Amino acid sequence: MKIIKIVSFGYLIGGILGSSSLNAQVQNTYKIGVLLPFSSDGSDAQNKNAEAILDYYSGAKLALQDLERDGLKSTVYVWDIQSKDSSDLVRLSKSPDFNSLDVLIGPISQRDVNIISKHLTNPNLLWVSPLRSINMPKKISSLNLFSPDSLRTRGLGESIAVRFPRHKYFIVHDGSKNSLKEAKTLQVQLGKKRKNSVYLYKFAAGTFTPKLAKSDSFVFINALESQSPKIAEYKLIENKPACYAIGHFAWYENYSKADEVKEIKYIYPAINFISNQDSSTLQFSKRFLDSFSGESSRFGFQGYDQMKFVGSNLMVFGPKFLKMMPYAENTGLINTIKPLMISENRWFNTGIRLIQIKENEKDLYR
Repeated sequence: MKIIKIVSFGYLIGGILGSSSLNAQVQNTYKIGVLLPFSSDGSDAQNKNAEAILDYYSGAKLALQDLERDGLKSTVYVWDIQSKDSSDLVRLSKSPDFNSLDVLIGPISQRDVNIISKHLTNPNLLWVSPLRSINMPKKISSLNLFSPDSLRTRGLGESIAVRFPRHKYFIVHDGSKNSLKEAKTLQVQLGKKRKNSVYLYKFAAGTFTPKLAKSDSFVFINALESQSPKIAEYKLIENKPACYAIGHFAWYENYSKADEVKEIKYIYPAINFISNQDSSTLQFSKRFLDSFSGESSRFGFQGYDQMKFVGSNLMVFGPKFLKMMPYAENTGLINTIKPLMISENRWFNTGIRLIQIKENEKDLYR
């Protein structure tokens, strides 16, 4: 275990903090720790993982540069998990520097989290899991930025309710256990405010059952991985300007174009999406290339978005920002971050990106 570097950024925090009416516990300087596996054992899998982590950290460094200009003053500790020897992590988790952190980002292994949890004595730490859904200790505040499927589905329901507040919701499933589970999660989420506008339909052998409710303003919401309903749905919404169909997460991940369908009527949910139409995204890509002599993978974008989210909220609300900030979407370059508290001290990101394809170009649905 070693510190790669300690970097100090910025100036004293400006007047924006003093003007807060939320009694935020702001500080002059924040200590941020990054604990990730930068090293590789030389295998192809480890080399690929190390490249992704380095990209992530490079994106985070660019975010810290921007946060410095905005007024953040921070000390950033970066540790490389070099070995599988648990004694290294034990020593680190007991060290004064580690136990004085305001924020810890990483690690990405449940084993490493469990080891650190046994020896951590800092009750004020905000612990962020950046790239995997990890079971975090309950005694301190934590944020999982990568959520399990059930919470992603819940986040999708919230996004649909916001963007289609007056539509009827036709949730489509295939009758299987997993599909029904997703459908019922969506039904509960969408029914919180408009219970009488939510309908469940099974799609099998080219037919919806029961018979579809009559409406000129509805959205199909697909809770099945198979794209078999796509053409049948399109025929029912083709000539209805206010009607759309929302695909399953797997539909975007395994996107295939159907000649019979005009994609403008379909909206695809995703977790990560880089828009080629967005000027901020293009500027970041150029800046990353100029700074590190290579193109950024999605991990570089994630590192930027996540560090920018953490640093910006530290400046405004202090280390306990998750308990103070409004429940709202934070739109980044590749991710939408929307923390949801699911139990005391535990938050998960339920932010979803909705994508529409226009003239063969993918862009955010607006």
